[in-house]
Amino acid sequence: MTESYKTISASQDAIATYSREKTIQPGSAKVVYVPENLDIKELIRDQKQGKFTPTTDRMKYILGLFYELPSKDKELLQSIEKGENPYIPLSSKILKSVIYDYQNYLELLERKGVIESDHHYIVDKKCIGYRLTNAYLVRGTNHKIHDKKLLRALSLNSSSAEAIKKFPNLVEWFQGLSIDEKSARAHLNEIFDEQKKATNVEHALSVRYTIYDLMVSRIVSKDYFFVVDRFSNRLHTALTNMKSSLRKYVSYNGKILSAIDLSGSQPFLLLNLLTPSFYDDKEKEKINLSNINQSIIPKLSIPVKAPSLYSIMCGKFKNEAEVEEIDKYKYLVKHNRFYEYIRDAIRKPKRKAPSREKVKDIVMTIYFAPNDHPSKHIQKKFAIFREQFPFTADVIQSWKIQRSNTLAQVLQRIESFIFLEKIAQFIGEQWSDLPIFTVHDSIVTLADEADNVQEIMHWLIQEITGYTPHFKRDEWAH
Repeated sequence: MTESYKTISASQDAIATYSREKTIQPGSAKVVYVPENLDIKELIRDQKQGKFTPTTDRMKYILGLFYELPSKDKELLQSIEKGENPYIPLSSKILKSVIYDYQNYLELLERKGVIESDHHYIVDKKCIGYRLTNAYLVRGTNHKIHDKKLLRALSLNSSSAEAIKKFPNLVEWFQGLSIDEKSARAHLNEIFDEQKKATNVEHALSVRYTIYDLMVSRIVSKDYFFVVDRFSNRLHTALTNMKSSLRKYVSYNGKILSAIDLSGSQPFLLLNLLTPSFYDDKEKEKINLSNINQSIIPKLSIPVKAPSLYSIMCGKFKNEAEVEEIDKYKYLVKHNRFYEYIRDAIRKPKRKAPSREKVKDIVMTIYFAPNDHPSKHIQKKFAIFREQFPFTADVIQSWKIQRSNTLAQVLQRIESFIFLEKIAQFIGEQWSDLPIFTVHDSIVTLADEADNVQEIMHWLIQEITGYTPHFKRDEWAH
């Protein structure tokens, strides 16, 4: 690497940019979105004769949560993208630490018909949910919050501290990001106009558009967030949560970025669960259950009553067919042919072959849907996969016996171990002047250095898994 790309310090100064102890400077602001047809000043003016006096910035912040939280939550966003209006869970503990009388604001908004609630919570499991009423399911307009006390409270209650401490070599580069704001928003308008012609549910499109617009504003205003998932150790950021088609407008100090994705990542990660060394904590150099459990609570353990897993651990199989099946699975993944194989297996005579995305959807359903899912359609997918890979299907279902999300957590921990704790850490130590970012199963870096980074990724993944990875490149340019 012949040139230093570091334009901000990798020292404590860079990390302090995001530190929860950072003092909010005069002029600092936070961008939030509010329904365009809501007159906040009138709302507050009507309330001034009541028992409390709301402030404009605090009202804006609470209203902004109905766009901000779905932008950070994949399940909520997917629900909105389907045209639904899900209840947004609002944590009373977090809200109270930011706005002590938050309940008065929610009650006012509910009385005025701006929001509605499910009035349902379960201790330590579910927060009360709120959502905008149909009348306010419109595009949001961006506003700036300047209240220093509120900004200070938000800083102190930031969830970014753990991520900053754990992955400083990734966090430090975000200040160099920029986005072609004009082109990105033109892209969103084009999507909105096209989808508006194809549907009558304009309110869902409006909310969706606003959430996407918020993703653009985050980069513009450098209002980044960093969250480490406590179950999977995954790092969630403004890039991981961004709509994929918007990333091509993002650059680093005017330089083009390139994402190097692990191709067929889920089938590849599952290879580890078919390998004896994964269940042996003595294999220090290879990825194993002990390695991915380090510093994460709760610990994951091998499911009980799982004969297929014990067969792998002991190397004792019922018959040669199980060994041959594992070899077949490994061969297909190794040669990046797994999805194509499943496609050919499910293709009906004289019918057009399903797309790769359709096949991928089937495989993801098999991996992550509950074993006892009531849908006949999903059970049919299980049957199709089991017909081709009966032993592998047993392994998949064994990891979901106790909790249906355990397999997802295992694979995500394997992914974060490889990409965050190995690849990103290695590059940060060896090439401290090279900006890198992660988007779960991909490494993002300067396009000019992508070949070098891909070589490193190939070598490291092969070293710790024993399997040869395949990659696909996505250049962020438009």
